[in-house]
Amino acid sequence: MEGYLQQARTGAPGHSLCVADIFEDVGDGKKKIAFARGSITNSPGILCLADLENSIYHEDIHAKEARHGYDFGNRTINGKELIELINKKELRTEFLRLTGELDAYASQIERANNTKRKPSPMHTISATINLYHCYSLIEEALSKNKLTPLEREYAETKITRHRSTIENLKKYR
Repeated sequence: MEGYLQQARTGAPGHSLCVADIFEDVGDGKKKIAFARGSITNSPGILCLADLENSIYHEDIHAKEARHGYDFGNRTINGKELIELINKKELRTEFLRLTGELDAYASQIERANNTKRKPSPMHTISATINLYHCYSLIEEALSKNKLTPLEREYAETKITRHRSTIENLKKYR
């Protein structure tokens, strides 16, 4: 928890919100807390109200998964099982976070495309670049067979969910 609080206080200027994802509590059905910087409205990544709404939506994607469990397509993995899988090295926390970011950035872009109040171009470009970075790392890990079977399943679930957004992103490579 302290690490999340420190990240929210001192992280990159564009990272003005974060959700504390405590593995023991994953899937407990309870609402999760999002921490915000005091200067969120002055953040370089927040240029208008739509940017703020979109950033909150991004964190809500993380909060929903923490509340309901990690979606692996054919099943959901919750707290105790999640910790056991991490301890057995069948899942890596870094990979869960990376894939969760892919999900959140893709969801954020999809929401921006479907709302009347559009985020600023700079906010959308930032989300697109971050999605591209996440997808590139995951795609490389998939192609080089560097993932455990569960990590592969999780990545494929998220990529499938956002197939059209990712395909559109690939056009600009």
